[in-house]
Amino acid sequence: MVWRVPLGLAVAPFAGIAVLAAHVSFAFGLGSPDDPLGYAVIATK
Repeated sequence: MVWRVPLGLAVAPFAGIAVLAAHVSFAFGLGSPDDPLGYAVIATK
C-alpha cells in the first residue's frame, strides 16, 4: 500500500502528457477521424 503514492507521482507526468495530447488532437482534428488516439467517447444531449 505504501508504494501507491510514489508510483502515482512517477506516472502522473506521463498520464498528463497523454491527456494533453488527446485534447490537442481533438482541438486540431489530428489523427484519424474515427479514432484519433485510441478509444474515445463524446456524449452530447
